[in-house]
Amino acid sequence: MYWTHLNYWSQKPKIERADLDGSNRKIAIQLGCYGDAYPSGLALDVTKNWLYWVDRYHDKLEVYEFPTSTRREIIRSDEEAFLTNPTGLALFRNHLFWTDSSWNGIYRVDRETGGNVENVMSNLYYPVSVHAYDNSVTVSPGMNSNLIINSAKS
Repeated sequence: MYWTHLNYWSQKPKIERADLDGSNRKIAIQLGCYGDAYPSGLALDVTKNWLYWVDRYHDKLEVYEFPTSTRREIIRSDEEAFLTNPTGLALFRNHLFWTDSSWNGIYRVDRETGGNVENVMSNLYYPVSVHAYDNSVTVSPGMNSNLIINSAKS
């Protein structure tokens, strides 16, 4: 499992990992100086061994490619207007989906190139998290999921 850890004044922002029983806790990615990053949504690509996240401080979407130890930006707010307060993140096939509470919507982008940004939903009130599911998987009514995106659109 992976999670974000930040405390603006006492610790450097980071993404940590551990086994599902809580053992083998380690820093997966150190993100910067004190108060210099605000990682929120995380999405893990288990086939490529890549970890994506959105940074609310710098308004950008990044990836860390574990096999090559490469960290790179996918997109940032000066390239994309709808990336000004990103919080949630989901990976589904070739797209990354994020919520943006400044624009009150859910957006998607090509995960490799950072191109083809599209507004998937708008006029939401302060969306925080997003989850994407394959439409061939049965999701029970009443589950506390924030969004089900039909895979036919992806």
